[in-house]
Amino acid sequence: KKVGFSYVMNKMGAHLSIDPRAKVLRDAFYQCL
Repeated sequence: KKVGFSYVMNKMGAHLSIDPRAKVLRDAFYQCL
C-alpha cells in the first residue's frame, strides 16, 4: 500500500530548509501508520 502526505502553510516562516512545523506534523502522521 502507498500513502501520500501534503502540507500547505498559511503563514510563511523564515526557514531556509525544513520548516519545523511541517516536520512535527509529518512525524506525527507517520507515527499513526
